[in-house]
Amino acid sequence: MATKTNNPTVFISYSWEPIQNKNQVVDIAKKLLADGIDVILDEWSLVEGQDKYDFMEKMVNDKSVTKVLIFSNKTYMEKANDKKGGVGTESLILSDEIYNQAEQTKYIPIVMEYDDKMKPCLPTFLKSRKYLDFSDEQKYQTDYKKLVLILFGKPVVEKPPLGSPPPFVLEESETEAIIVPRIEELKLEILRNQPFALTENYYNDFLKKFDDFGYIRGGSDHFDDMVIKSINDWTPLRDNFIDFFSVIIESDKYFNIESFHSFLEKSIKYVDRPEGLTSWHGYEWDNYKFMLTELFLHISATLINKEKYEYLSYILKKPYLIEDYNTGKYRPLSFAYFENYITSLDDMRNKRLALKRVSVTADLLTERANIQPIDKKIIIETDLLLYFLSIFHYKNRKWTPRCSVYWRYRSTAIGILNKLVSRDYFEKIKTLFDVENIDDLKTKLDSYASNEHNWRVGYPLEVPPIKSAFNYDEIGKFD
Repeated sequence: MATKTNNPTVFISYSWEPIQNKNQVVDIAKKLLADGIDVILDEWSLVEGQDKYDFMEKMVNDKSVTKVLIFSNKTYMEKANDKKGGVGTESLILSDEIYNQAEQTKYIPIVMEYDDKMKPCLPTFLKSRKYLDFSDEQKYQTDYKKLVLILFGKPVVEKPPLGSPPPFVLEESETEAIIVPRIEELKLEILRNQPFALTENYYNDFLKKFDDFGYIRGGSDHFDDMVIKSINDWTPLRDNFIDFFSVIIESDKYFNIESFHSFLEKSIKYVDRPEGLTSWHGYEWDNYKFMLTELFLHISATLINKEKYEYLSYILKKPYLIEDYNTGKYRPLSFAYFENYITSLDDMRNKRLALKRVSVTADLLTERANIQPIDKKIIIETDLLLYFLSIFHYKNRKWTPRCSVYWRYRSTAIGILNKLVSRDYFEKIKTLFDVENIDDLKTKLDSYASNEHNWRVGYPLEVPPIKSAFNYDEIGKFD
């Protein structure tokens, strides 16, 4: 069954029982179709009068079918093992193919369910095969991406580049040959006993890949298109980092906030011109400006979601030291420097395409908020929260809440600030405001409100008055 495009074609084998399993597989098949993968499924590929087993055998042997996906739940496993019903017949065809064909990677088991002993429900002929796991929402989100990469022939995990032989291999010195292996053993031992070192390695690798995007030299009529391409190319690295970050912040063994702040400090240099550049346009690093704004928003949103307020407080309060290339001196910057106006998007692209948007940057930040559980609403709330917290901690530079153009609740509290009605919750997040008690917080809010007209951003980035944003009258109302 030939396809008209180079898109991969897959055949799906699954159980119709229970009906929830069938419905779930059909939904996944529709999603695969939407992602450019042609799916052969009896639900829409088998016509009346056609022998379904003959149909299946042809699909399994059809060379245009690049992969066969075997969705296995408890029913599928039992019927396949007992050779009962349609699944039993299908499994006979599949097992014969898998055992006898050299190209065994054509068949991909997908676990939909675990048994009472928490073992994956797989028929005997698939027990030894590496499988993907769709048994719950979290595993599905991760392994679905892997499946799509596999189907398009992309590596799920890239093999690291081949390095050079260590000095003790190349040099003939007997002393060197004795000492160097011991040093390497020592390094490994340090890594085993200091897991922070593994995290440091990840930060360094991330910055190397981040550096590869490069600054974009100006002069092109469609410069903004190059910025958009760079932003799109950055998405997998962003997703990888947030996935990694979400895991390590759960463990004091692997996460060190000072080390993480140092990593952020190294990244903030990308919002300015690179060292040694003697002529430039101020928008030539707009791709990096967007990436860092997006990254900092997602980092902050993740810390809020995980209720890691001490960590969030640390990266908001502690300045970032950056070297001034003109003087050679270091100057402290606030976290607000991670957010910048992006000329190529909000000016050049907006005008060139006659978009008439308040902020193309805000449009992109909200459209791209798709890393579960971080969605558009959470990014908007985080953007607004960072704006108000920048007022608490810094006088000279404030975070501009560009996503506030999407905020529809002008007189209501923002995100986690809604929860300040609880005294217990106030105790959890008070570190963000640098206060000891509710009276201290209200005193600060009174002070900021008294001269709000001097610092509050205006149209079109209107935001709630600070007392409304904090639900001032309700703070600490309940225990």
